[in-house]
Amino acid sequence: MTNLSNDDRLSNFSRFVYVHPIYKEALEVVKKAISQTGGTDEYMSALLTGLTGTGKTTIIKTLMRSYAVNSDSVEREDSIIKQVPAYHCVVPADASIRSLAIEMLKHLDSADTDGSAAVLSKRVSRLIKTCETKVIFLDEFQHLLTKGARNSKGSVTDWVKTLTEETGVPVILSGMPDCEEIIDQDPQLSGRYPYRPKLTNIHYAKNNNLYLSKVIEALINGCKEHANINSMPQLSQPPLLTAIYIATGGNMRSIRHMFTNALDNALTNERDDIILEDFIEAVQGMRLNFRLTDENPFKLSDSEQEKILIKAS
Repeated sequence: MTNLSNDDRLSNFSRFVYVHPIYKEALEVVKKAISQTGGTDEYMSALLTGLTGTGKTTIIKTLMRSYAVNSDSVEREDSIIKQVPAYHCVVPADASIRSLAIEMLKHLDSADTDGSAAVLSKRVSRLIKTCETKVIFLDEFQHLLTKGARNSKGSVTDWVKTLTEETGVPVILSGMPDCEEIIDQDPQLSGRYPYRPKLTNIHYAKNNNLYLSKVIEALINGCKEHANINSMPQLSQPPLLTAIYIATGGNMRSIRHMFTNALDNALTNERDDIILEDFIEAVQGMRLNFRLTDENPFKLSDSEQEKILIKAS
């Protein structure tokens, strides 16, 4: 038994992050890019790419925590300035360069948002220096490059080049895989982004399932340690492991959503044990990205699971 409320147990589990090898490697590469750009005269930043739900934003949030400061204002000889050592700016859908510059100014605590895109961008560069910003994360960068955005791809890449040149601050770009091709169309900008960590869905085969198995074992332990769950089904081996892959396509966000829903099912039914039916119900009631079949994979036979794996390979 536990004195924690169901909401607290769900919240505790949601904060648990398993640093699997693909995630860890990408995290270390971004750290290296920040360190090298900040510690040398060479601009060597990172472009972090991956499909939705593979962990890009989680990496950014993890790094943001390392830049926390005790006070966000610092007294100088003649003024008090807002200190913003790092900030995470999510590019809005169908954004323009001007609207993104306005969003960045808000992160830098500036209400002065009048002017053209060029004027606002100059203001951003100036405030980055004033606020002693060490790193900028531009997340969902593909929104500046999509067909619906009010920019040409050339103007976007020119804007990023100018921002990096004027500030010298590492601007970490994060987005969908097709961002890389567009960045590479501009040799000067491409050269500024030599680090290209990539996050992918977890691959799976019945005779090669160790990676996914470790991820599931970690999430099981996370449920037990952070949500005070006593026991769970043996999910880290086939056929249940195969069912998890078919339900999620190996996408980390989808896997977590499934676990959270199963945990919620158990807690709603006043149980400290998660049973297989909780996962069956979780998958039945969710539309998970990268799902390989509309059927409930936990109800399929081994041969039916195999057919789906072959079709998806």
